[in-house]
Amino acid sequence: MPTTARGYRYPASTDQPRVWEDMLDLASDIDADITASLRVRVCKLAGQAAQSIPDNVDTVVSFGSGSEEIKTDASWHSTTVNPTRVTVDVAGFVEVTAQAAIAFSSTLEHADVAIRKNGTASWRSGNVTPTQTNNVNRHVGSLTETTACAPGDYFEMSVLQNSTGNAAQTLNTGGAGTRLTVRYLGPA
Repeated sequence: MPTTARGYRYPASTDQPRVWEDMLDLASDIDADITASLRVRVCKLAGQAAQSIPDNVDTVVSFGSGSEEIKTDASWHSTTVNPTRVTVDVAGFVEVTAQAAIAFSSTLEHADVAIRKNGTASWRSGNVTPTQTNNVNRHVGSLTETTACAPGDYFEMSVLQNSTGNAAQTLNTGGAGTRLTVRYLGPA
């Protein structure tokens, strides 16, 4: 029995008529297609260990043990193999959100967060200059982008800060902290 590009089965002109069975096959194929397209696919990571961010070095953030708040697809992230990456296994569009938090320092001039696609910093939040009054404990920068993806594309986040020394990436408390979320929006 032939199939369409979406995988729906249909009878060939040479097949014997099986009206009831063919209708059930088609209904089953359509149900499976709709169910697959409605499935939410997301990976949400939260930093669980303080990571040192060197002065003036764009530093990729690692998400190790305990960082996976939501992960609908086991293959999208590993806490041990390439723990900086969320690797998608589908084609279409994704929404990527990166949020960074680093400990405040009086010498911190600016900081920003970047979303990296396949190892390249593709989008940056822009430099944010923190002040003592609005960043007593941490500076938080965030960025959300929507982009096309193909199977095997991976997304990371990096942090760049300018102070006189290293800055500590802080842990997640009360929703503020370092997070990376990749959400599949659907096919192109």
